[in-house]
Amino acid sequence: MGDDLPGTSSLLSSDVQAPVSGTYEDEDQDEDEILRRAIDLSLRNDDAPVCEPRPESKLENYQYSPLPTTDKTIRLLCIPPADNIADPLVCQMHQVRLIDKPGYAALSYTWGAKVFDHHVICDGRRLAITAHLDAALRRFRTTTWWMLWVDALCIDQDNIPERNYQVSIMKHIYSQALRTFVYLRESCLLDGEVLKLMISLMQLAQNVKELSLAEQETMKPLDVVTSRARDRAIRFLELKNAGFPGAETRTTDLLSAGLPHPQHPAWEAMNSLFSRPWFSRMWIIQEVVLSPDVFIMLGGYEMGWDLVSKSVFVYTKFGLIGVTKSQNVTVLKEFQKSVATVLGTLRLKDDFQCRSLIKLLNSFRHCHSSDPRDKVYALLGLANDQGAHQMVSVDYSKSVDAVYLECAQFLVRNGNGMEMLTIAGIPQKREDTDLILSLPSWVPDWSREEPNFIGKWQNRYQAAGETQIDMELEDGGNGLNAKGIRIDVIDALAPLLGSRDSSPNEIDSWERKVREVAQQSRFFSEERLEGYAKTLGLGLCPKVDDNGHTSVDFDAFWNEGLAYDAEYCGSVVLAACHLKFCVTRQGYMGWVPLSSQPGDFIIVLYGGPMPLTVRGKNGNYVLLGASYLEGFMNGEALKLEDAEPEEFVLE
Repeated sequence: MGDDLPGTSSLLSSDVQAPVSGTYEDEDQDEDEILRRAIDLSLRNDDAPVCEPRPESKLENYQYSPLPTTDKTIRLLCIPPADNIADPLVCQMHQVRLIDKPGYAALSYTWGAKVFDHHVICDGRRLAITAHLDAALRRFRTTTWWMLWVDALCIDQDNIPERNYQVSIMKHIYSQALRTFVYLRESCLLDGEVLKLMISLMQLAQNVKELSLAEQETMKPLDVVTSRARDRAIRFLELKNAGFPGAETRTTDLLSAGLPHPQHPAWEAMNSLFSRPWFSRMWIIQEVVLSPDVFIMLGGYEMGWDLVSKSVFVYTKFGLIGVTKSQNVTVLKEFQKSVATVLGTLRLKDDFQCRSLIKLLNSFRHCHSSDPRDKVYALLGLANDQGAHQMVSVDYSKSVDAVYLECAQFLVRNGNGMEMLTIAGIPQKREDTDLILSLPSWVPDWSREEPNFIGKWQNRYQAAGETQIDMELEDGGNGLNAKGIRIDVIDALAPLLGSRDSSPNEIDSWERKVREVAQQSRFFSEERLEGYAKTLGLGLCPKVDDNGHTSVDFDAFWNEGLAYDAEYCGSVVLAACHLKFCVTRQGYMGWVPLSSQPGDFIIVLYGGPMPLTVRGKNGNYVLLGASYLEGFMNGEALKLEDAEPEEFVLE
C-alpha cells in the first residue's frame, strides 16, 4: 500500500473527529444536552455577572471565594463562544456539588513554564494563566457554550488547604466528567498523515486478529476480511515472526504489510507526537484511567483514546520501532517513555490487581511532575490498597522528604516492604535537579525518573525462597529492622561500561577488564564459561552447545559466540551501564549498585526476591540497592552451612 493510507474521509469515525466545532452533532446527543442544560442553569445565577464591564487594563484581579470541604464541592468554568479566536477569553466561575451530578467536561493539558503572562476575564475580573492554557481554552471557543473543569483555574492554587482537598477528590472529578479533552498543540501540516498512519496500524491489528479468529473457527478468511486485507495480515504476521529481517528488505516489507515507506514523514511525525511532554505527565495516568471518555485534540482533529492506545500497542508490540527507528535520540527516548505510559494505562483499565500503590509508583516512575510530591499524590486516586488514603494523606504543606517517608512507612505496614526495598537504596548524585533530599536509605526517592535498574526484574527471582517477610519500623518510623542472612563481602569491582552506545571496541575493552576481575573467582574458568557468561547476563546464558557451555577459546566465545546472540549481548551491555561487576571474598560473581565498594556486604532478607548490598554504619546498615549474585537467586542462601539469621537495622 505504501503511501496509499486511508483518505481523510475515513478519519470521520467514532475514534477520530473532523475539525472541532465544539460539539458532536452525530453522536452522544444526550451528553451534549446535559452540558447545555447545565450551562443554561448556570447562566441564571445572579451572582455571576456577564463580563466584561470595563476595559481590560482597568479590571481588578480575580479573588477566589472559599470552597467548602464537604459534599465534594468544585468550581466549573462556563465559557461562551466567540466569533474570533483573538477575542478576549471570557468566562464565569460556578460552584457545584458532585453529588448533584453536574454536566461538565474536563480539560487535560501541559502547564508548560509557569509564566502567567496571559489572562482570562472571569466574572468581570482578570485571572492570570499560562500561554499553554490560553491556547487550550481558545481551542474550545467556537459555536458552543462549554462547562469545563480546569485544574489551574478551578482550584485556588495558592490556598494549600483547598488544594489538598481538591487533589484528594480528583478521582471523583475525572470519573464524573462526561468527557476529558486532551489539548496537545495547534495544527501541524502532518496531523492528518499521523492520524491516517495510526488508523492503518489499528486496522492492520484488527485484520490480524480477525484472521486468527477465522482460522480458529475453521472459517475461510475471506468470510471475515477482504482478500487484500487478509493478504496484508498474513504477510505482516510472517514479517513479525521473522523480526523484519534485513535492512535492504524493510521498505518492501512495510509496503507489503500495507504500511507506508520507512522514509514517509508520518513515521517521524508520529514519533514526535508521542514524544510531547503530555504523554509522560504524572497526572495523566489518573485522568485517562478514570475518565469515561477521553479525546485527544490534535490541531484540527480529535481522536479517541482507543485509537491512540491501540495504535501505540501495535507500533511497539509488533516491532515497528526497530524498523522505523528515529534518528533523533531525544525524541526516541521521550517516545519510549510515552509508550510506557500509554501501555501502562491499558493495563490499569484491564487489571484491577495492578493498582496497588507500590506497583503504581514503580510502573510510572518514569513520568514527570513539576512538584515531586505529586509522584505519590497523583497515584493515590488509583491505588486499591486498603487504608492508603488515610495513611498517605494529601498535604502540600509537607516537605518532599516527609511525603516519601510517610509513603514508605505505609508500604512497610501494608506488607510491601520487600518489594519497596528492591527499588530503594542510596542514589547517585544527580545533575538534572536542584532538589536535595535527606531520606533514609530504605526509602525510595520517587522524584528520580530513572528507576532502579535491577529492581525492575525482581519478579524473575526468589532469593529468599519461601520465607516470609520479617520487618518492622523503629526509631519513630525512620529506621527499618529486617531479619535475613549475610551471604558474603564484596572483594573486587570492575568499572562501568559508560554508555549503551559504546562502540564494539569499547565493549570489548570493558569486557577484558571485567574478565581480569572475574579471574579472581574460584568459579571462573576459560575451559568452562557457563558461570561467567550466566553472571554477565544476570541469569541469561547464551547456549553455545547442547550442554549450555563451551570449551572453545574464550576470545572466540566472546567475539563470535555473542555476535549473533543480540538478546544476551543487549542484556550484558545494559547491565554494564547501571551496575558494577563484582567478585566476593568467597569467590562468587555478581552485579552490585554503582555506589558499592570493597568491604560492603551482600545479604538476603526474609521474603526478599533479590539479594541486597548494604554498608555498615555505626552498628547499623545503609542500603545501597538490589544486587545479582550468581548462585544465590533462588533460595540457595538458606542452605549455606554457616547461614545464621541476623537482624539488619537499615537507616
